[in-house]
Amino acid sequence: MPRSPRAEHDDTVAAIRGRIFAYAALERQKEWTYMTERKFDLDGLQFDMAWHLLQLHWNHHHLAYLLTYRPALMHSLATDGPYINKLLLNAIYLSSALSSDRKELLDDINDRQSLGQRFYRRFQQLLLPELERSSIASAVALLTVGSSLVSSGRQTAGWHYSGLGYRMIVDLGLHVSTNQIHTPDPLFLSPKQFEMTEVEQEIRRRVFWGAYINDKFQSLYFGRPPALVTIGIEPSRSFLDTYDELDIWTPYQDTKTTGSPSSHYAPQPAYTISTFNSLIDLADIMADIVDQIYSPKVRLISKEKALHEVERIQCNLELWANSLPSHLLYDPKNDLPPPAHRFNPPMCFHMLHILLHRPFLPQGHLQHFSLDEQEPRRRCRSAAFQIYELAKSYRRAYTLRRATYMFSYALFSAASIVAFKSSDTEPTDSMLQKEVAGFLWAALKELQNGANFGLTKPMMIIRSLFEHAGLNLETITNQPSYHRDLAPSNNPRQHRPFEHNDQTVDLEVHDHAAGSLGGTEFETMFRDLISGAFDGVMNMGDPNLDEDSSVLYGLFR
Repeated sequence: MPRSPRAEHDDTVAAIRGRIFAYAALERQKEWTYMTERKFDLDGLQFDMAWHLLQLHWNHHHLAYLLTYRPALMHSLATDGPYINKLLLNAIYLSSALSSDRKELLDDINDRQSLGQRFYRRFQQLLLPELERSSIASAVALLTVGSSLVSSGRQTAGWHYSGLGYRMIVDLGLHVSTNQIHTPDPLFLSPKQFEMTEVEQEIRRRVFWGAYINDKFQSLYFGRPPALVTIGIEPSRSFLDTYDELDIWTPYQDTKTTGSPSSHYAPQPAYTISTFNSLIDLADIMADIVDQIYSPKVRLISKEKALHEVERIQCNLELWANSLPSHLLYDPKNDLPPPAHRFNPPMCFHMLHILLHRPFLPQGHLQHFSLDEQEPRRRCRSAAFQIYELAKSYRRAYTLRRATYMFSYALFSAASIVAFKSSDTEPTDSMLQKEVAGFLWAALKELQNGANFGLTKPMMIIRSLFEHAGLNLETITNQPSYHRDLAPSNNPRQHRPFEHNDQTVDLEVHDHAAGSLGGTEFETMFRDLISGAFDGVMNMGDPNLDEDSSVLYGLFR
């Protein structure tokens, strides 16, 4: 009986999965041989430091967006192959240096913002010739440096480098599925060429979708239109190399410093691929929210249409949560903390609830619909509380030293809700609200003292919001609950489902103290904050870089 085309296709895919998995496993084993034989061209960096920065990259930054395909990159590093060049090598050095505690990476021992600047200067030196031609290595380098510069306070440069990376991806055709373009017939290729063709296709998939996620988060952060949009011809979201999925993850330990995460962490599977896929789906929803709720056209649609879109997107968020595989479910109150990168999907999920419902609050840009604010308030408060719980769990496990700038955006969103006051007749604020406000404030400070240097301006705004709401930060930070939330925890728990808790959480804020701003001035400031008039609200740049505050317009305008 002849086999169906579907069965033959499934067998072909299974065979490719097996070959590419074996390729990844073999290349991982070879890394030690490459290291001991000193086959790497490390662009002049001492081997110990280079290896430290590379291992930090694989343990942390790589897992967020999977832009760097480890087997091919390390093979290319040892053999002068096509998937890494000195531009990408220095981009990885810079990105990892921001999360390193080694003082020798500082240009100026008294200036944390000088971390890794030698690698940025070298990157700039190498860049111009690489712009003459497009390559996967250079595209990934541009995106890696772009994200690093946004985190370290050079927003304008980070935005421009990322934009170049997205354009290079399009120039290479990575945004198009290989099924949509002509490729050589594998029957006419040697086995080695065929193997590398499969690797090339896996790399194309990963680089495009990693860039897609990065683009959505960065566009949200800046409040600007995304560069990469899906139109139905994109690469498949089925990643064939699943070696990383069940790879055991533990926090990177630098034996030469004392600032590394605790060695008491219980190793767990990384679940890298399923986490990555869940973030792609959230990036789709994020793009939908921005397009339907924050684009200029929203002022032209009817109240009924706007509510319909909100209900539809809310259903998509709930479908996302209900469709999560069981191994990605996480309850921060009861479970062991998962690997650091697995915090990203739930943090983003709750942040998107705030993004979706905050416009309907009295200070939101859709306040003219005059809705009953109780439901959007309830959803926003619940999301803010969940972000607080997740951030608290993350911090106890790892500190916020190496957290991504997506964390700062989520915490900032949660803090804006905690500091929200609906009316002047609400009851006295709760102890829970003070605990949440105190933790969020401390978390933002820790982010600023870690890899996210330039949070001064948003922290000033949050302080003013808290003060107007009657939340005295000096009093809060002296309370026992504040120090309890910031204390390390070694409490092992069993897995329980992660879900969005829509129960009403008492995060009300109140106007029993005006703080540093008068009532009218405060209302204007907060309305401007969530409508986008604070051009530099998330400006992490040097205050001397005036162009940053003049070009940023904020997501909520």
